[in-house]
Amino acid sequence: MSTMSSQATGSEIIRCQNDERHRLLLAAFSEAYGHAKTILAIQVAATVGGAVLASVVSANWPGTKSWTVLYAVAVSLIDTFVLERMQARFRKLGSQLQELFDGELFGLSWNQFAADDPPTPEEIAELGEAFLQKIPDAAWLRDWYPAEIHALPLSYAVLVCQRTNCWWDQRLRRRYLIGLVTLLMILAGGLTVYGLARHVTLEQFFLSVLAPLWPALLWGFREAFKQHDAAESAGKLRTQVEKLWTRYVEQPPPADELRWELQAIQTEIQRGRANRPLVFNWVHRLFRSRHQHLMQTGAADIAARLQGNHSGA
Repeated sequence: MSTMSSQATGSEIIRCQNDERHRLLLAAFSEAYGHAKTILAIQVAATVGGAVLASVVSANWPGTKSWTVLYAVAVSLIDTFVLERMQARFRKLGSQLQELFDGELFGLSWNQFAADDPPTPEEIAELGEAFLQKIPDAAWLRDWYPAEIHALPLSYAVLVCQRTNCWWDQRLRRRYLIGLVTLLMILAGGLTVYGLARHVTLEQFFLSVLAPLWPALLWGFREAFKQHDAAESAGKLRTQVEKLWTRYVEQPPPADELRWELQAIQTEIQRGRANRPLVFNWVHRLFRSRHQHLMQTGAADIAARLQGNHSGA
C-alpha cells in the first residue's frame, strides 16, 4: 500500500497496482459493475426491445393495443421501482471497491461520509474470485494507471492519475452519448416514416405506435440526459484538476495543502462513480485501445512538465 510521504514516488503505484491484493480489488469491482450492467441490459431489453415489439404487435393487431399499453405501464413501473434500485445498489458497491483500490494506491484516507462503509473482506473475495474464475487472464486488470508517472513524487503522480480518471470518463461518455442520440433520431425517424407509410390517423399513431414505444423513448431520453450530465461533470472535474497542477507547477504547495486537495478531488471522483449512469462493457472494449494510447500520451506530457519543475511534493 502506498503512503503519502516526501520520499515516495509514482513507482509505488505502478508496483502495487499489479499485486494480488489490488488485482483482486479490480476483479471485484469489475464483477459488481458487471451485475449492474446485466440489470441495465434487462432494462434496455424490457423497455426498448419489448416496446418496439409491442408497437409492431399493436399496429398490426389493433385488438391488442390495450394489452400493449398495459405492458408499457407495467414496464415503466418495474423499471423505476425495482430494476433501477437494484442497479444502483451494485453501482454503489462497484464504486466503493474502486475507491478502495484508488485509496490504497494513492495513500488517501477512506471518506466515510462520501463512500459509506467500505466493502467487507468477504465481499471483496466473493466478487473478485467469481470474476477471476470466469476470466482468469483479464489483461485489462494489469497496468491500470500509466507507467509514465513512475518518476514523479507520489502526490503529483496521484494528481496525474486523478486527471486520467476524469478524462477517460468524460471521453467515453461523450462517445456513448453520440451513439445514443443517433439511435434515438433513427427511432424517431423510423416511427414517422412508418406512420406515413401506413396512413394511420393521429389517434391511431398515438395509441398503436407511440404509446407502446413510450418506455423505450422515455429510457432513451433519460439515459441521454444522464450521460450528458455525467460527461459534463467529469469534464468540469478534469478542468479543476488541470488548473490545480498548473498552479502547483508554478508554485509548489505545502505538503498538507496538496494532500487536502487530493483528498477532495478523490471524494468528487467517488461520488461521480456512485451516481453516474453505466456504460456497457462493449463500449469500453470498442474504444479501449484508442483511449489507452491517448491516456498514455496525455499522462506522459503532464508528467514531463511536473517532473521538470519539481523534485519533491
